[in-house]
Amino acid sequence: RSLSRFSFSTMRSVIVLMALIVAAAARYVRISDIASILAASNAADSCAPGYSKINGTDDCFRLYALAKAYADAEELCKQDGGHLASLHSAEERQGLNDLLGTASPLIGIKCSTTTSCVWSDGSPMDYQNFIYGQPTLEYGSCAHLFADDDKFYSWNCATPMNTFICRMSGTPVPESDCSPGYTPVRDQCAVVKTHAKTSDDAEAECALEGGHLASIHDFNTNYLLTNLLTNTTLTCANAQQLECNVHIGARYDKTRGYWWTDGTPFDFKNWAVPEFPDTHFGVCSQMLVTDEFGTPGQWTNIPCDTKLPYVCMKAPGISPTYAPLDCPRMQYFEDQGTVYSPGFPVVIPGKLYCEYLLAGDLGTTLSVTFPFFNIDDNSKLSSTMACPLRTPSEF
Repeated sequence: RSLSRFSFSTMRSVIVLMALIVAAAARYVRISDIASILAASNAADSCAPGYSKINGTDDCFRLYALAKAYADAEELCKQDGGHLASLHSAEERQGLNDLLGTASPLIGIKCSTTTSCVWSDGSPMDYQNFIYGQPTLEYGSCAHLFADDDKFYSWNCATPMNTFICRMSGTPVPESDCSPGYTPVRDQCAVVKTHAKTSDDAEAECALEGGHLASIHDFNTNYLLTNLLTNTTLTCANAQQLECNVHIGARYDKTRGYWWTDGTPFDFKNWAVPEFPDTHFGVCSQMLVTDEFGTPGQWTNIPCDTKLPYVCMKAPGISPTYAPLDCPRMQYFEDQGTVYSPGFPVVIPGKLYCEYLLAGDLGTTLSVTFPFFNIDDNSKLSSTMACPLRTPSEF
């Protein structure tokens, strides 16, 4: 596997002529990091299970009847893809009345002084409605609502409240921002590829289109992907052509533990417990479409060479990146530009040796920058000099 891309620029100094020889056998490479998954719903009128809309906003809210202190309640909301509820107008507060019933739930406000408060979701503090004389830090830095009025009441953050309310965004990615064939899923775009491939080849195909195998960071994304899969006809690469499951981007190694192929944090999991995760079954992963090993939407370990359909995800507006499948043959003189490995960012022929020649006039120094660099085991990178200067051992 090989150097994937490098850029160069020139400046006058001494004459250097450099050739880079790369033994290229790359299976796949990363071309861009997918942004962290934000809280957004698949459609303006849809919410995750248990969530509903209220008057005054397109966002989705859920009342949890669980005794949790502030930190634990916020963590549960984050697992859903949201935060403890913020409120930004009297209309939003009134819109919660039908949802609250007789409950007095924790909300996402937290105060450091009587005049300085913040929402847990980082949104503007453009509305607060504490009862007269509060917030009072002696009572606590957090707050809850009260069913009988529209006021906020100070509360000790460490003391569990019997109910709390979560909020997540209900604004979808516009359909037009996703590439043809892709569907908005939260703030990302997703597509189900129904032809079966190994995990490595599936990741390479996703990279070709500017994305990665799906990474999942909250319950709502997992739910929306599960719904997408149930509306897609899938076939396995076996003799029976049975309906089957799909590759996702979760992998395991001893150094990192579980990680996503797009490099985003492994901050959510939906394994088919108690049997999984278990690396004895493999270090790659699948999302279940059938109920053979668990519930549809749950994950299990599988061998990476298992051929399955797969789900690609990418940020809106990302276009495919292609590079020629043969070695580049252009020389650059006192200029700047970018050179790609053959086929970047997808599969290239094994043991294809490419020579990159950067030439400059007398008195010119050529500099090489590697914004993305990947060499796997048994690959080689070497340099030669076309003038009587010692070949550098480092770049």
